Amino acid sequence: KLSLPPNWDINNDGRYTVLDIVLISTRYGQTGNSGWIREDVNNNGVINMQDLTYDSDHYNECWW
Repeated sequence: KLSLPPNWDINNDGRYTVLDIVLISTRYGQTGNSGWIREDVNNNGVINMQDLTYDSDHYNECWW
């Protein structure tokens, strides 16, 4: 069975922690095509507060 990491697990370690927040914040304000980079959590082409807000709903959540 193939399983892909959810958008909110930026570093693909299986859990959403402060490290994922740091990775998003280092790219804050950058733009590209929709979903151009993992830090573009909501795949709208802009890394901004929406990405951080979406991810915060999953704090300390595991997916594997």
